[in-house]
Amino acid sequence: MSASTDATVPGLPENLICCPICKKTLKALKCLPCLHLVCLKCLNVHIITCERKKSHSFPCPVCGEPTQAPSKELKPEKWAKHFTSNSLIDSVMDAVQLKNGDRKCDPCRNTRKRSLASRGAHLVVRHFAARALVVTAE
Repeated sequence: MSASTDATVPGLPENLICCPICKKTLKALKCLPCLHLVCLKCLNVHIITCERKKSHSFPCPVCGEPTQAPSKELKPEKWAKHFTSNSLIDSVMDAVQLKNGDRKCDPCRNTRKRSLASRGAHLVVRHFAARALVVTAE
């Protein structure tokens, strides 16, 4: 087993929530065009070490498929943050963090408090749109 076994959820494939580079739970994940997921920090290091200046591309760290830079005007150090996130996997990661006890309460996180999310403290209904409805339990 890898070092990420503490982040696993029964029935959920480990490769869905673990970075293929650092083998830890995905953090600030980015989705490559080949649909492989990588941590933002790991992807940035990978791009910088593999970038081919003339082609503005790098190989996917999982399958090796050539991946084009998001924009030819960007410096390689800026490429990683311009790849998309995956809201479905982000939701799975939220569930994993909640299971592990390290999921921060969204309203409290927005006010810079360090409260862990727990059932009964807040009921947060998250939509895939930019809105969130917060109901405080009494």
